[in-house]
Amino acid sequence: MKILAISDVHLDPDEEGTCQEFLARVQEDAPDVLVIAGDLAVGKSDVYETLLAHCDFFRGPKLFVPGNHDLWQLHSKRATWRRYEEELPDAIATAGWQYLDQGPVILEDVAFIGCMGWYDYSLRQTVSPEPGLRVSPAHVTAPRRGMKVDAARSHLAWEDLTAEDYQTKALQAGDDNLMEGIVWNDVFYTDWGRSDAEMTQVFCDRLRAQARQVSRRAKRLVVVTHFVPFAETLRDYREVAPAYARAFAGSVSLGETICSFSRAQVAIFGHWHHAGEWQIGNLRAFNVSAKNGPGEGTLITL
Repeated sequence: MKILAISDVHLDPDEEGTCQEFLARVQEDAPDVLVIAGDLAVGKSDVYETLLAHCDFFRGPKLFVPGNHDLWQLHSKRATWRRYEEELPDAIATAGWQYLDQGPVILEDVAFIGCMGWYDYSLRQTVSPEPGLRVSPAHVTAPRRGMKVDAARSHLAWEDLTAEDYQTKALQAGDDNLMEGIVWNDVFYTDWGRSDAEMTQVFCDRLRAQARQVSRRAKRLVVVTHFVPFAETLRDYREVAPAYARAFAGSVSLGETICSFSRAQVAIFGHWHHAGEWQIGNLRAFNVSAKNGPGEGTLITL
């Protein structure tokens, strides 16, 4: 079985981008299954219907897992649950794709299970990107607005940052003479009404439920998420921005959940823009990001 998978295409809805390299590889390699592991674009539902319709010529299963950018709502009335469970699934189905978050897909003896996943700061970088760097967790209410710092948690050593310090998704780095502000933009464009740790648990539970659902019918599992499940696929950074962003890369518990499935053979994910392949125990793990990776997707053979 040949799987052609891609993520993090980040197409601009206002441009005529159609992911031509990916479409050409679909025709050239004739895969059995297509997988998009999130962050196709940002925009209204009809944007997704238009973009995904370019694969109408492919007659095999087409599986879609959303990323955080796919959920972004660029207005003040954010309804992330409705976007995730209603609006986006309807658009994906209209385009002839299967929204994997809503249920597994079985092909012969292989079950595809998956969901977007989330982050809980467990993959954060604990090593300071710069010697002697001082940082302050901050609050910011809107793009291009000023940051507010809690005096009790200001000018910390990087190593003193706790998981709770990442909840605001904003950071000031440096001293008073040279200050850099960093923001994880999900704080502006998503709102689950739950904590990030709670959302991580929601998605791990969904994966376990799907695995139980296919346990009697599938001998092999392919697990698809958007967020990163394995710390082994990440590295430490010497720049402040990517070092801070690692906290939002994914979750250790997401990887532990996947590894608990004895029949899991392949894990496909994206989000972190560094494509690659790793062996995690008996599991083959693939980051299929098109950013800083193959723009035509990653071909995986079972």
